[in-house]
Amino acid sequence: MEDLATFLTVIAGPDGKDPRQSHAPSGIDYTDGMDDGIEGLNIGVFAEGFGWDGLSDPVSDALVEAAVGRLADAGATVETFSMPEHRDALHVWNVIATDGAMWQMIRGNGYGMNYRGLFDPEQIGHTLRGWKTNAALTSKTLKFVVLCAEHTIGRTGGAAYARASNVRPQINAAVDAALSRYDVLCYPTLPFSATKIPSSDAPIDEYVARALEMIPNTAVSNVTGNPDLTIPVAAGGGMPVGMSIIGRQYDERMLVRVGRAYEKLVGGFALSPMALARTAG
Repeated sequence: MEDLATFLTVIAGPDGKDPRQSHAPSGIDYTDGMDDGIEGLNIGVFAEGFGWDGLSDPVSDALVEAAVGRLADAGATVETFSMPEHRDALHVWNVIATDGAMWQMIRGNGYGMNYRGLFDPEQIGHTLRGWKTNAALTSKTLKFVVLCAEHTIGRTGGAAYARASNVRPQINAAVDAALSRYDVLCYPTLPFSATKIPSSDAPIDEYVARALEMIPNTAVSNVTGNPDLTIPVAAGGGMPVGMSIIGRQYDERMLVRVGRAYEKLVGGFALSPMALARTAG
C-alpha cells in the first residue's frame, strides 16, 4: 500500500491538458496519515453487492463478509445498507460503455467531438490507420461490443445512450448520500473468484460472457467516477478474492488509509506468482 500511496503522490493533480481534471487536487502526500488506523471510521457495505442470481459465488461473498468483519474488529463501525441504484449502475454502464466507446474510440478514433481539451491529430490519424489495416486482429469481445453499439445507435440514433446518461446523476446522488453517512463503502470486487480463460475456439457466448460478467459490482464506480480501491482479502478455492473500497470524490487518502489498515491486519499482501518472478529476476 505504501508503493501505491507513493505512486499517487507523484502522479496526482491536473496535467494542464484535460479540462476534466480542473478540480483535481495536487501537492498531496498520500503516504501522510495512511497509518492512522480505522478506529472510529464508519464503513457501509452494499447489500446489493452480494448474491447476484446465477453469478455470485457464495464462498467469495462469505470471504468478503469475513474481511469486512476484520475491519470491525479493528475498531471501525461496519453497517450493511441497501442502495438499489447499485444494481441499476450495471445497466446504465452497459449502454454508456458500449455506445459511448464505439462512438468515441472507434468512430472518433480515440477522441470523438466536443472535447474541450487538447487534441492529438497525429494520434487520431494513427488510430484510424490501425482500424483500417488491423481491425481483424481485435478481440472477439471488442467486435461484439462494436456490433451491439452499431445496432443500438442505428436503431435509436443515440437515444439509448442519452437515457442512460440521464440516469447517471441519480446514481451519483445515491452514492454521495451514502458517503455522507459512511467514510467508505465496500463490496466484493468480483462476484466470484477468477475463472478459467476460455480457449480460442470457445463458443462466442462463452467467450464474451467470461470477458464481461466480471463488472456488475464495479460498474457503479465507472458510472460515478468515485475513487475505488480493490484489495486482496482471501483465496477462494486457491484463487484470489478481492474487496473494493469506494471513497468520496478525490478522497483517495481515505482509501489508502483503509487499505493500509487491512494490509497490517493480515500481515501484508502476498505478491502474485508473476510479481514474485519479476522480483526474482
